[in-house]
Amino acid sequence: MLNGTTGRDTPQHGLIYDQLITEHGEEKAKLYYEANADGMKLIKDLVEEHSIECNLTAMDTYIHANTDEYKSKIQKELKAYRN
Repeated sequence: MLNGTTGRDTPQHGLIYDQLITEHGEEKAKLYYEANADGMKLIKDLVEEHSIECNLTAMDTYIHANTDEYKSKIQKELKAYRN
């Protein structure tokens, strides 16, 4: 058992959805999101099914900007993510 080890599973990996939609289209971006969401659900289900004591916690994902340029990129990402 690995004590103190943390991991993170999220469908939001930085600013990726605007790029995915631009390069591969909305349907592929949606498939990417769904695959990650399914993976998160699988982990949750396995933890519950096997009573694994691992302090699994659902948390929101946050992305921060420290420049106006990055703020603009985040706004584009939010629009893409909502699509």
